[in-house]
Amino acid sequence: MEHRFLGLGCLLAILPSVMASANQADLWDLPIEQLMTIEISSVATGSTTPVSRSASTVSVITRDQIQAMGANDLDQVLETVPGLHITRSSQAYFSKYIFRGIASFYNPEALLMINGIPVKTLFTGARNHIWAAMPVKSIQRIEVIRGPGSALYGADAFAGVINIQTRNGTDIEHQEAGVRVGSFDTWGAWVQASSELAGASLGFTLEYEDTNGQRETVQADAQTQLDGLTGTQASRAPGPVNVGHQATDLRLDLTTEHWQWRAGYQQRDNVGTSVGIAEALDPSGLYGSERINSDITYRREDLIPHWELEAQLSYYHNTQESLRDSLLFPAGVNFGTGVFADGMIGNPSYKEDQARLDLKAAFRGLDSHILRLGTGYFWGDIYKVTETKNFSGFPPTPLPEGLVDVSDTDAVFLPEEQRTAHYLYLQDEWELTPHTVLSSGLRFDYYSDFGDHLTPRIALVHAWNAAVSTRLSYGEAFHAPSFVDLYSISNPVALGNPNLEPETIDTWEASLHHQLHPTFHYSLTGFTYRIKDSIVYLDSMAQNAGSRKGHGGELEASWQPLTSLRIAANYSYQKSIDQLTNANAGEAPNHEAYLRTEWSPASQWLWTTELLWVGKQPRAASDPRPDLQDYTSLNLALTRRQLWQHLDLMLSARNLFDANIREPSPSPSVPNDYPQAGRSLILEASWSW
Repeated sequence: MEHRFLGLGCLLAILPSVMASANQADLWDLPIEQLMTIEISSVATGSTTPVSRSASTVSVITRDQIQAMGANDLDQVLETVPGLHITRSSQAYFSKYIFRGIASFYNPEALLMINGIPVKTLFTGARNHIWAAMPVKSIQRIEVIRGPGSALYGADAFAGVINIQTRNGTDIEHQEAGVRVGSFDTWGAWVQASSELAGASLGFTLEYEDTNGQRETVQADAQTQLDGLTGTQASRAPGPVNVGHQATDLRLDLTTEHWQWRAGYQQRDNVGTSVGIAEALDPSGLYGSERINSDITYRREDLIPHWELEAQLSYYHNTQESLRDSLLFPAGVNFGTGVFADGMIGNPSYKEDQARLDLKAAFRGLDSHILRLGTGYFWGDIYKVTETKNFSGFPPTPLPEGLVDVSDTDAVFLPEEQRTAHYLYLQDEWELTPHTVLSSGLRFDYYSDFGDHLTPRIALVHAWNAAVSTRLSYGEAFHAPSFVDLYSISNPVALGNPNLEPETIDTWEASLHHQLHPTFHYSLTGFTYRIKDSIVYLDSMAQNAGSRKGHGGELEASWQPLTSLRIAANYSYQKSIDQLTNANAGEAPNHEAYLRTEWSPASQWLWTTELLWVGKQPRAASDPRPDLQDYTSLNLALTRRQLWQHLDLMLSARNLFDANIREPSPSPSVPNDYPQAGRSLILEASWSW
């Protein structure tokens, strides 16, 4: 594998000498006004840099692109990123963001940030199970790192990083209100406004959505298998998935010259349990979640010569609440220990608070160097864990008293715990020549519950001319053991282990960016990685016993053959091998391709077509089922601006040809996998003033 990577690196190093043109201007010499017309990113190093010269593999999605897609949810946007596959969990169809085939049950390997602040729960290390979508009206841009990011962002920036930048008052140019109606009994509304207050810019966005969700059928579930073994008829399959929800999202941004205060509120109510928490259909169980975030940031570039300073204090509150009894298995189930007349019920809930203090500085007083320093402190507390259930032991035995509150006992699913962490990092961007930058970094993290970790990275970027650049890079990353891995006490087949170490990954990358023509650009990236100390469950306990290796490549291209026509396309390949079995790790496709065309025949019209092809998805070695078949989805969006005065209309269709799309279930409890939405139509109307 390493030989293949080195061969690709040599090829990428040779190609520019063939394509170089001595009379082309150096892109690095362009003023910032011209660079703003080029796709730029700051997520890789902290410096505003053209994506073609970034120290990491970065994709940038702008608000204009999001609007052109006709997207109304974050997942619809992210599925356009090469090397990133979106699948579903049995836990309320929670979105799993799988970078380069790196997957697990809870998906903590993908770090989601909003305005640079991690959005993750201590419980699993990932986003809240009760995620239930994220609307896009408040999003200004999205930057995605494919590959490790722990040297800058710490734990769980493992396989990839998604940073969502929300809109501030300057970004919101008009006041706007809109409504949305569509398939699955979906309706929603939003309002967005900005104002100037005593020299401060205020931005405000409020969104609401109510949907019954798609009702695709599950033919058989975990209870179907039990019925076959016990002769009962308790299963509710065939039956529809339960994925409805109500969502409220509020964003506020108040910005002055040096200060910025942001606040967010995300309320999720009546969230269905999808295929059932234990993969047995549960048409009645409902959960809710409340997520509150707030941060205040102070920035100065003129306080001390050559220094850029930033201090940030942030707070995050997260809950998971059972709103209606969750049936793990339906009424009539019997594990040989007695009949559950009302079904097997379990209602886990928790509340947590998190706080962060981050101090950052950039020093530009040295020739050819930008030094970045950062330090910070994290505090997290799952301070209220509650659970009611009507069973005990394994196999589950009915409790004679029925539903019992086991909070604050040894029978609860998780004890209440705290975690603190400190970090310190140093990064150097060294301009070796006017065309070559060596970016290197080192970060030290210390956690109160498992100890310390040191994370390095290095990247060499060379611009052969204004059109061609290459990058060779190496980076490490780590995933911190979550509380469920460390402390789970009531699940006899998945017990926590307080002696766990963090998972680690080493990644090598080589990339080529080429502006072949002013209207045509493409990039090619090859990668290989090795994961060590993966947390797996052996002998019913979490252990650092897994390892994995993988390799692949990603090709992206964009072309504007006409002023009125834009075309974007990408293709990605990956192969991930579980070294315990020496077989494909499963859960992700080896091949994926995407094509989007944006045609504007007149200034007030925009017609967007999206084609997504997902190749066969292999199974893990322990899963005897055949590979999951490939599928193709076609999406359309037609936008008519200024239909009447300030009225805009958009009609969008997703999965227009009603393809039978399924995402893999990790076990054969749902043998025909997780059904995804069929054809859907959405009509949006917005009024600006």
